Amino acid sequence: MNRISNKAQRILAVVLALFVLVSGSWIADGVKGEVLFSDWSDFFANRAWGLSMAFVVFLASSYGLYRRRHAFANIQSLSRHKCDPHKSLILIVSTPTPRTRLDDSRMLHFPDGTKIQLSDCLDQDLDKLDKLLQEKPSRRWNWQQQIRAIQPHIVDPEKQLLRLHLIGSTGDGGSLEHLDSCEKWLERYLPGVMITKDESGVDFNDFDAVVQHIQKIIDEQKKEGKGKVKLTDKDIVIDVTGGTSMASIAAASTTLNTRVTFQYVQTNPPREVHAYDVAYLPHEE
Repeated sequence: MNRISNKAQRILAVVLALFVLVSGSWIADGVKGEVLFSDWSDFFANRAWGLSMAFVVFLASSYGLYRRRHAFANIQSLSRHKCDPHKSLILIVSTPTPRTRLDDSRMLHFPDGTKIQLSDCLDQDLDKLDKLLQEKPSRRWNWQQQIRAIQPHIVDPEKQLLRLHLIGSTGDGGSLEHLDSCEKWLERYLPGVMITKDESGVDFNDFDAVVQHIQKIIDEQKKEGKGKVKLTDKDIVIDVTGGTSMASIAAASTTLNTRVTFQYVQTNPPREVHAYDVAYLPHEE
């Protein structure tokens, strides 16, 4: 029981450390004059509210991290950097909000009647979506982050993404039923990429189930590879931007003491994709 408790404390300490890093970045952006969290709610259109929220998250996570500082006694490394291209991306998919529709001509339809003609060019479509959001914040679309998640992995033709796996949530309103739409939306940006998706999905609020589900995907990818290309841990990255907080924490925990990394897409401009890598020294009994 003590070993399980120690592991849970270490995972929580790592998550708190990431919150400190991310919220610190929010504060810096807010001080520079950016409006924080405007993509989330019109409530944050007032810059002071967004900056206040960033300070609260920073202070709370800093205090929690201080209380659990001993969990880092065996830490070997904790790194954060812009995400490099990987051969395999595992993507946690959220239920789309709002419920958009992409027709066969790649016209994206919003519930309020707004339409955007998408192309096969990722950068151009991101610019269109950003412009739409600036014109009317209520048109925020959470799947926009998923197009950003694949961006670092397709910029270098010599280090092209080979595999993309989509993870969906089970239950009423879960994202499992939307994986076909997600695949349809992303495949035009990913010619030649093998896209696979969950058949049965996983409960995003069940920590152990998410860990086991992702570990199974990683093991299968390393075993199967693609063609003559054999995948290793360092070829695989997990995007934890989507899904619930529990799913993100569980996904991040699967990368501890492995060469697998996880990535997170910034909510605010410049909306960069950062990769995180955490390693611990063996626990001494």
